[in-house]
Amino acid sequence: MKAASAHGSGGFAAFRYVEGKRDDVALAGQGTDGLDGIRRVLNEDEIFYVYFVFSGATDRVQKLEKSILMTYVGENVTALKKARSSGHREPMKEWVLSHVQMHSQYQANSMADLNMDSILFKIRS
Repeated sequence: MKAASAHGSGGFAAFRYVEGKRDDVALAGQGTDGLDGIRRVLNEDEIFYVYFVFSGATDRVQKLEKSILMTYVGENVTALKKARSSGHREPMKEWVLSHVQMHSQYQANSMADLNMDSILFKIRS
C-alpha cells in the first residue's frame, strides 16, 4: 500500500458493516488517493474502520511511513450502533495487527476530523 504524503494522499482500505449482519464487516473501498478517497467512501449513516498509510516527516531529511486505524462514526449513526461498534474496535485492531503494522488509532466523528493536522497530532502525542 502506497504511503500518503503530509498532504494526505496515499493508501487506504475502508471497511463497513455488512447490511443485515450486525457484526460482520467487509471491504467498502480502497485506493491510493488518501483522505480525498477516504471521504468519498464514507457517509454519515454508517460506521467505518479505515486502515490508512501515510508518510510522517521526523525532520527535514528523514520520512517515516506510518499507518493508523481510523474509526469513523457518521453523525447520523444511532446510539445503539455507536455503542455496539465500541466493542468491535479492539477485535478490529487485533485483526489489522495480524496482517500489517499499525502505529496508532484515530477516532473521527465528522468529515472535519479527517485532516492531516489532527492525524499527525495524534501520532506524535
